[in-house]
Amino acid sequence: MPLPQRTKKIWLFTKDQTFTQKVISAINQNEYEITIFEKASGNEKAVSSENTHQTILIIDLNTVTDFNYLKFLQQSKQDFSTFAVGKGFQEQIGKQSIHYLPSNFTEERLKSAIKSISDINNAGALSFTTDKVTALTDQSGSQAGRLKDESIKDLLSLAIEQSTNMVVITDKDGNIIYVNHHFMQHVGFKWEDISGKNIRILKSGYHNQLFYQNLWEQLKGGKTWSGEFKNKKKDGGYYWEHATISPVFDSEGHINYYLAIKRDISHEKRQEKLLKDKEQKLIEANETAVNALEAKNRFLSFISHEIRNPLNAVISVANLLAQTKLDIEQKELMEVLNFSSDNLMALINDVLDLNKMEAGKAQFETIPVDLNQMCSRIVATHQPKAREKGLLLTFVPLQLESKVKTDILRLTQVLNNIIGNALKFTQIGEIILELKGQTSSDGQKLNVIF
Repeated sequence: MPLPQRTKKIWLFTKDQTFTQKVISAINQNEYEITIFEKASGNEKAVSSENTHQTILIIDLNTVTDFNYLKFLQQSKQDFSTFAVGKGFQEQIGKQSIHYLPSNFTEERLKSAIKSISDINNAGALSFTTDKVTALTDQSGSQAGRLKDESIKDLLSLAIEQSTNMVVITDKDGNIIYVNHHFMQHVGFKWEDISGKNIRILKSGYHNQLFYQNLWEQLKGGKTWSGEFKNKKKDGGYYWEHATISPVFDSEGHINYYLAIKRDISHEKRQEKLLKDKEQKLIEANETAVNALEAKNRFLSFISHEIRNPLNAVISVANLLAQTKLDIEQKELMEVLNFSSDNLMALINDVLDLNKMEAGKAQFETIPVDLNQMCSRIVATHQPKAREKGLLLTFVPLQLESKVKTDILRLTQVLNNIIGNALKFTQIGEIILELKGQTSSDGQKLNVIF
């Protein structure tokens, strides 16, 4: 009885006999016809007419480095399933459905890989880069539906186990029946520490009973709960997590399990606390500023009442005294008294109008002023202090034909400060206030230098 014709083919590209024997030992020779190529060029015409629907290429990249033929295979758009062992093929002909095997692959590994190709009918690509399936592509749109149930279960198990989120599954009473690796690594528990234990083992005491009551009411009502926990690790340390917990129903609609997907948000909570602390400091600083402003207003109100009233009395008495019979020296002293009291009242009024100054609304009043007379009165005001220190304080006037427009209050303040500082820091000698005039080039202005 003749042997059945083998329709499945394996084209093996290698120069390594050990590699060849390893492949031959791994496959069913009654099912596959093996053709061995020691180089990857020279057979392009044969490929053009070849029915490659069930042809598998196994390429030993450690010994075959001529990629011209492989590029031709790609350009011919033949339906090859390709296994590559080693590195270099992907860089040469680009990314496509290539199944990579490690150089030290086992016979069982190759059997499993070839069987996987048969299971999915060449509709997609399984990438074997480690001992686990690490990539699954769907080129036809329905590959997952053609995978066997066991393959799907294995894939889901790997996906959950390798997830960077913490995954916990409990029964309907909250007893732990599964946790993934990331959960145990993050929280510090081993499986034997928490297997069968109630999820309450993570409670930190931060949340009150009402919090958990609302959570369980929502879950038992068949709804998904999402929120934040402050939980406790095995070593007693605390951490914040964001959790989404969903009920898992059986075929009759009864809740049998709960699935929790958790993510550590401790860093975000620390940043949130820092932000709140900064906001609180800003609020406190603002309150301090407001209190200071209120204190300033109270102080100004005090000045208005406690200083202006006595000063008004002094000014009134001085005016009455000026109307009596006075000798020449007394009249000069009265002029100094009136000038100083008027100047002091103007300063107090200016202080009381401080809010306008802070708002940039202070106004300068320019009026015609007799500079010589103003300076004489200012010097006369400081004469008692000069005589007390044994200093000579004199004024040298400027010959002016008319008055000068200026703000007499501000100018008086400036000159009083200058002369006051001179008296304070001069121990011996003479202090002179001298006016000098300099006419502008157009003859329209007179610049006065003090």
